[in-house]
Amino acid sequence: MILQSKVRGLTALLAMMVLAAAPAWSQEEAGEDEGRPTHSLSFGYEGWYAQPAGLEYSPGTISDPDVSVANQSVKIVPDANRNDRFDVRFQLPGNMGRVIGGYSAVDYSSRDEDYQPGQYIFGESLAFTVPTGNVGAPGVNDDAFSDGYLYSTATSLREWVIAYQRDAFRTQRVEGRWSIGWRSTRHRRNQDATYYAVLSPLPPLLPPTTDCVGTPEDVPGGVLLNCALSPQPDTAAVGSTYDGRGLEARFEVDINLWRDKLVLETGAGYTVQRGKMTADFSGTNNYYICTGDAIDPSTGEGCHTGDIVTYPFSEISQLIPNPGGQPIQVSDSVAQQSVSAGTLTQTEGASSDILDIDIALRWRIMDWFEVSGGFRTTSYSNVGLDLIPQDVTRSVSGALVVPRTTVKKTSVTYEGFFIGLLFSFF
Repeated sequence: MILQSKVRGLTALLAMMVLAAAPAWSQEEAGEDEGRPTHSLSFGYEGWYAQPAGLEYSPGTISDPDVSVANQSVKIVPDANRNDRFDVRFQLPGNMGRVIGGYSAVDYSSRDEDYQPGQYIFGESLAFTVPTGNVGAPGVNDDAFSDGYLYSTATSLREWVIAYQRDAFRTQRVEGRWSIGWRSTRHRRNQDATYYAVLSPLPPLLPPTTDCVGTPEDVPGGVLLNCALSPQPDTAAVGSTYDGRGLEARFEVDINLWRDKLVLETGAGYTVQRGKMTADFSGTNNYYICTGDAIDPSTGEGCHTGDIVTYPFSEISQLIPNPGGQPIQVSDSVAQQSVSAGTLTQTEGASSDILDIDIALRWRIMDWFEVSGGFRTTSYSNVGLDLIPQDVTRSVSGALVVPRTTVKKTSVTYEGFFIGLLFSFF
C-alpha cells in the first residue's frame, strides 16, 4: 500500500511538472543538440543523509507499574547517517545514449542500556523460550524478565547499479530520460541483547561468601551480591542478510529554470528483485542445578543431584547440621549452568520491490562542474527477517530440539536530503 501511494503521488508530480512546461513545446524544436558534446565521461559523488523509517528494533519490553499497559516495547531507532554514493557516466557518441554505473554504501549502529537493580521490569523479547517446567527458561526467575539490559544494533546497505539511459524527449526547457538497468542489493541487520540480573534475587549466603571477582564498578548498576552464584546474563543475537538482484526501470524529468544553469530535476525508479534471505539466531539462558546430594536427614530439606533450583531459591540459604563441625551449606552443592539454542540458520528464496523518488535543484557552475541538492526517499520491501526459537527442548541424546520459531519480516524506507557533485570530462 505504501509503494502504491508513492507511485500515484509521483505520477501526479511528474504530470504537473511536464504540463507546466508544455506551452513551450509548441514553439521549440525537440532534439536541439547544438553546443552539446558528442560524448563525455562524468564522475559523480553524492552524500545522502538518510533517516531509516520502519527499521525500528524491539529487543525488549518494559513493564511500568504506573502505566495501565502491561508491557511496552523498547524501540531503538537508528539516527540519520550519510549514504555515500558514487557513479560513473559515459555519454556514447552520436546521441546513442549513455551508460551509468554506480555504487552506494551506508552503515547504521545504535546502543541502548538501562539498569534498575532489583526491579525486574524489562522483558526479554529476543530470548528463546522453553516449555513450562524445562530447564533454561529466560530470566533468573524463569519469567523472562530482567532488571537491566544492554542492546546494540547494526545495519548495513550496499548496492551496485549498471544501466543504459537515453533521452525520451527534449526541448529548450524540458528534458525527459528513461533508463533500464540491473540493480544488486545487500541489506544486513543485526540486533544483540544482554539481559542482566543486576541485583540478585538469591537469598543471602551464610556466612557471606568472599570469592567475588571484580568490583562493583565492573558490574552494571554497581551491585555485587552473592558473588559465588551471581546470575549470569541471558544473551540473544538475531540477524539476517538479504541478497537480491533484478531489473530496474527509471524515468527522469528536468526543467530548465535559468539559462541551462539552474535546473529542477525529478525522477522515479522501480526495481523488482529476486534473491535469497539468510537468517540466524544464537542465544544463551542460565539456570541453577544441584551438582551433589545435600539433604538434611531429619527434615528432608535440601536438594538431590540434578534437581533444578528455581525461585524463590530457598535451598540456597539452607543449612544441614554437621555434628562433627560447621553446618553444611546447601549452596555449596548448587552451580549455575547454561543452555544455548546454538545457531539457527534459515535460507530461503526472497523477493523485494524497491521504489526510488527524488527531487532536486542542479546548478552548473562551470561546463565541467555541477552541484545539486535535494530530497530522496527509497523504500525496500521484505529485506529483513527475524527468527526466534520457541519451546526449545533436549532430545534423549542431549541434542537441542527447536520445534518452532517466530518469524517476523521487515521492510524499510530510507529518506533524507542529499548533496551531489558531478565532474565532466569532454
